[in-house]
Amino acid sequence: MNLILHQASKREIEGLNVYLEPLNFNKKSNTLWIAKIDKEVSVLLLDKKIPIIVRVSNNVVPFLTVASKYESLCSIIEVDKGAVEKILNGADVMAPGITFLKEGVINSVLVKSPEKQTIAVGIFHSDWRDNFKKRKGKVVINLHYKNDKLFKRLSENSILPRETF
Repeated sequence: MNLILHQASKREIEGLNVYLEPLNFNKKSNTLWIAKIDKEVSVLLLDKKIPIIVRVSNNVVPFLTVASKYESLCSIIEVDKGAVEKILNGADVMAPGITFLKEGVINSVLVKSPEKQTIAVGIFHSDWRDNFKKRKGKVVINLHYKNDKLFKRLSENSILPRETF
């Protein structure tokens, strides 16, 4: 299935500078494109080929393949081995599986495996602080994870090279 692809307007990228700066985005030499995945999900592409930002409804997070560029800005959560498989199947991050948490300056959360690999990105749940303190309940809403539909759709459309899987 083909993606709906169009060049991003100024309005569509308004407020995303914090995500563009770590990539050394240059308005004169780079272009930004939007790949519409479905009604709720779109991906911002750098130069029509590098996925950099995922938008799910009104939430914005970095795409997994460039997530390491945002480690100084994003919150970071590390999970135990038992949580990894569930998260890679789309589950949200629950408090009991968290072994480390560092708050960042933007709303995005990088979820890391015990081996320090970023396996998912998401946003904090509205009650995350209480849930984390109680060691019970949802802490992070999983918006994008390794080998999810975004990876598959972009790969089908030759946007993501296979070696990023």
